[in-house]
Amino acid sequence: MPIAIQKMIPAQIFREYDIRGLAASELTSGLCEGIGHAFGSALLAEKGTGIKIGVSWDLRPSSERLR
Repeated sequence: MPIAIQKMIPAQIFREYDIRGLAASELTSGLCEGIGHAFGSALLAEKGTGIKIGVSWDLRPSSERLR
């Protein structure tokens, strides 16, 4: 991954089993979309089609934009 992109992604958002961060400053819409595309591409390349994953969010107002 290019260093310029690495600097844009806060390392602390990645946890053992999930991704967590501040909605407005760490988990921007663009970053969330990029992570989703990267994860989906990696799954497709490794496992092919038919894979099921779970995506969840809580009831905070900021969660709505992640749908």
